[in-house]
Amino acid sequence: MMIGMLGFWLLALAVVIVGVRSVQRPESRPSARQILDTRLASGDIDQQQHRELVAALTKQ
Repeated sequence: MMIGMLGFWLLALAVVIVGVRSVQRPESRPSARQILDTRLASGDIDQQQHRELVAALTKQ
């Protein structure tokens, strides 16, 4: 009985710790502007395309 109760509380503590840690972690996804900047820097798009896409983002 005592082992079961100890197991329950350890499990409950583990759930609380995992929950708190997941809430504290910020999303590390880049913004749309950062993606465009990266694509420009790598040569995927040229400066004109970059300007047009940034303008389209700011209209929203």
